[in-house]
Amino acid sequence: MKMKFFYISLLVGAIIASPIRIARDTHAWASGTNNARTIVSDSVGRLFVVYSGLSGSYYQIYIAMSSDAGASWNPTWATLSSSASNNLSPSIAIDSDDTLHIVWRGEVVSGSDADLLYSKYPSPVITTICTHTGYPGANCPSIAVDSLDNLHVVWTGCPSAWTVRYAYCDRATGAWGSSEPIGTRTPSRWPSIEVDAENRPHVVYRNQYSGHYHCAHRYKDSGAWIGFNGASHDTLDQLPASVEYTSIFIDTLDNIHAIWEWMTAFASNPDSVRYRKYDHLSGNWLPTFTPYGNSATDAHTSFNGDVVTDDEGNLFILYHDNDSIFCAVSSDLGTTFPIDTLLQNDLHARYPNARGSLWPNFNRPSGGCIDYIWTWNDPDSATISLMFDRMCIEAEDIETTEVCAEFIEPLDSAWSSCSDQTIVMNIGCCFSDETLKVFSDTTTVEYYDSISMNWISTIAPDPDDWGTYWIHLDSSEWVWSCYPASSSHGDWFRSIIDFDCPDIDTAFIRIQCDNKAYIYANGTYVDTTHGNPGGGSAGWRTLYEFDLTPYFHGGEDTVSIIGYNSGGYAGMMFEIGIICASSCCGGIDTSSIDFTVNGEHYSIFDPELSWDGDSTLTFTPIAPDTLEDGDTVVACLLTVEDTCTGALDSSICRTFFVDLTAPFIYDILPIPGSIVDDFSPNIEFYLVDSLSGLDTSSVVFTVEGVSEIPTLSGLSPWSYIWTPDSAFNRNDTVDICVVATDSTDYCPDNILDTCWSFIVRPCSPMDISVECPLPCFAFSSCSTGAVVFSVSDSTDAGIDTSRVYVSVIRVIHSTYDTTYISSPSPFIIFDFTADTTITVWGNWSDGDSVFIQLDSLYNLDGCLTVP
Repeated sequence: MKMKFFYISLLVGAIIASPIRIARDTHAWASGTNNARTIVSDSVGRLFVVYSGLSGSYYQIYIAMSSDAGASWNPTWATLSSSASNNLSPSIAIDSDDTLHIVWRGEVVSGSDADLLYSKYPSPVITTICTHTGYPGANCPSIAVDSLDNLHVVWTGCPSAWTVRYAYCDRATGAWGSSEPIGTRTPSRWPSIEVDAENRPHVVYRNQYSGHYHCAHRYKDSGAWIGFNGASHDTLDQLPASVEYTSIFIDTLDNIHAIWEWMTAFASNPDSVRYRKYDHLSGNWLPTFTPYGNSATDAHTSFNGDVVTDDEGNLFILYHDNDSIFCAVSSDLGTTFPIDTLLQNDLHARYPNARGSLWPNFNRPSGGCIDYIWTWNDPDSATISLMFDRMCIEAEDIETTEVCAEFIEPLDSAWSSCSDQTIVMNIGCCFSDETLKVFSDTTTVEYYDSISMNWISTIAPDPDDWGTYWIHLDSSEWVWSCYPASSSHGDWFRSIIDFDCPDIDTAFIRIQCDNKAYIYANGTYVDTTHGNPGGGSAGWRTLYEFDLTPYFHGGEDTVSIIGYNSGGYAGMMFEIGIICASSCCGGIDTSSIDFTVNGEHYSIFDPELSWDGDSTLTFTPIAPDTLEDGDTVVACLLTVEDTCTGALDSSICRTFFVDLTAPFIYDILPIPGSIVDDFSPNIEFYLVDSLSGLDTSSVVFTVEGVSEIPTLSGLSPWSYIWTPDSAFNRNDTVDICVVATDSTDYCPDNILDTCWSFIVRPCSPMDISVECPLPCFAFSSCSTGAVVFSVSDSTDAGIDTSRVYVSVIRVIHSTYDTTYISSPSPFIIFDFTADTTITVWGNWSDGDSVFIQLDSLYNLDGCLTVP
């Protein structure tokens, strides 16, 4: 979405940092590796940190306390364990009475540092929640309190196996219930727990699924551990991959915020910290978001961290790489992350952990500030120190873009055949159009010399020697290399583009090469499958364009090309284009959306409007207020703002039309159900669609089940005519069908599917009577007597004189002989005196008895009459 650039002024955050040492000689994970909270605040503002510190050759559990907002610390304000055992991985929670509750991995019963232990402060008494009976023992416990000060604990292992388990302690009785397995796909690990406003525990953890580790979420409701929407659990990341170090936080709106460390495969290098939010209002997990880490916007490899929110809607995500701690800040509860800042970079600053939980309310972060701790390799000793700092968001003026929006569907003046046609918009920051083009030449391209094992400048012989089919781009030069890699294939070229662009709107490469090649942008394969699949000298003779937008992140981007050589040489020519997008401030404030459809106003709180959490607004009509046939729909976005006071410059509207009816057929000839005399009648009809219009290419015309092609003889209304190649028969019922659709742009076209028939007139028998001689059994004195038959032909077709059949029975009395004569016969002579008269002549003898019978006759159109 490329739009005009506009600057306004608003306030965003700056980070303030002044680290304070809490303690020396701590465990490497003293600050916590996930959301096992290790820092809390009491009701009067005192800070408490629980950690594992070295005492002699063992680690003990200590509570450090600060009564001056972290400016100074008593590192051993309380000790919870004996000097004879190793105690590791503590987690702390505080209740509404300022009582501290701590769980950790230690030794009391089993003779190893693998039991799950609990104590409170004041009046510390160590309670064993679980006794170790097998590998791996208690691991990574996490504790939380609910609004009634009941305790909820999750951990891995103990008594055995890598299974995530849960235990509950009732405040009234002080008794711990039996453990419940909730992450049963072993090895499950790194559970993190919080409790929502209904006192239901929620847990995120590393789960094994289909041979991979993923991040899972479950919560306990009515005694069962389930995921949302009735699923057994919620999968928060994508497979195949591997995750570690999950963390969860629930804000005051009951939104769930989860982060985890993501890797492409188990035991591979950490790639990024990923974040996902469960939006309580919509009841959905929003898409996974990676605003930092080894991604398009931040190139440093990222490890585990922590996530909290304050009471002003700010979301803080802490994470670290090999040496530094970072914090990404969102001012809209995880929709956008305009701030991603470096907090500490003093040699192995790791494992950040922030203060905060939903219960009790005095322990929640507030006022745009968070307290956080981390571990640090102390530069003046070989030990690890535990550090504290407070980070606050401070206002300053910066420039940002205004809000821009565009309709995606329907298109303007389009037709829809859906009564629930959706209206879709993109809403976001307006983009600038700063551009950069990089052309191939010896200064912008290197190739890899497999002999020297170095990237070196290219050579550029005259490309005309390679034929005239190569295309020449303006400003681009062909670049060539000789045997760029062993085995006749490998890294051909690379081009490094340095363009200080905070975000990429568009990036592409137009390339032609000899021979076939594969393109990688920042190490990621670019789909080039529509290139020439063959090898040899053909290569990509056509100039192809490939999209680099998903792979570029601005700053320093690298394009590498890998392929096959031909004749020892490899050559290519390219043009890389980049359009820079402006920085965006905050996200869209969905509560500011005023959307109208035909004058009816809708807000994001109406069920007709939905927001995908990123940039897409969708309007869907809901019954009974759906669209009707013939509607002209005018949809307008009147106002929308971002979270940094940016606003839509002016309202925008889109008009489209609704067509819910199929095309109409009329003036059919022959008239349906009629009887026709014509054996070869023309079949005619008109088709019309008064709204979106007839799709003439869709017309299917069949006669007697056979597809025919009628002649189109008129336009809108469309007139069709068809003449049969051969005549129909008398009494035929002729079946005709027409299928046609209209021309809507959205939803399936409306379909006319109709059939009718007509009848070819059946035969009508002729009326026959005897005219002469009469009466019957009379005597005639004529030896050549005639018999006359009168015929009445209602069809007016006339008599077929060649098909008149008569039988004569002649009884000769002189010999008492009977003769049967049938026509045609020389003894019977017809005399057709008129179309309706048949005269039969015979040569009779004296005394003959003659019986004459008209057997059958046909009219000239083939109809048979049987007298």
